[in-house]
Amino acid sequence: METRIIWFVIASCSVLISIIACNRSPSIDDQAMSALKSPQNLGQSNFGLDFWSDQEKRNTPLWGRAVAYCNQPEHKTFENCETLQSVPAVSALKNWLGAPWSTPAGGPPPPAGLISPHKH
Repeated sequence: METRIIWFVIASCSVLISIIACNRSPSIDDQAMSALKSPQNLGQSNFGLDFWSDQEKRNTPLWGRAVAYCNQPEHKTFENCETLQSVPAVSALKNWLGAPWSTPAGGPPPPAGLISPHKH
């Protein structure tokens, strides 16, 4: 009798685990890839340029999947793939704009404009 109960519990747990596994919600990576493959503009989703710039910067597996998808000839001209292809340039620009300005001898940055602040 105890053996039947043990087998019943094991079978019940197996069925329960299978149901839970099948009904799991998609991961963030799956959602991001769905957004990339969607005809909806990435900027109108939760996975815009900032999200993909971060993925590119950290060189995540998701970034690799997205690049591989967009590098397929039949996907290269999709609007979202064209957006994705601009991400490295956007990241480089953000890094450049966020970089500290170098100044000679640690002094203040040179004044902007055409007129020298020194008297002649």
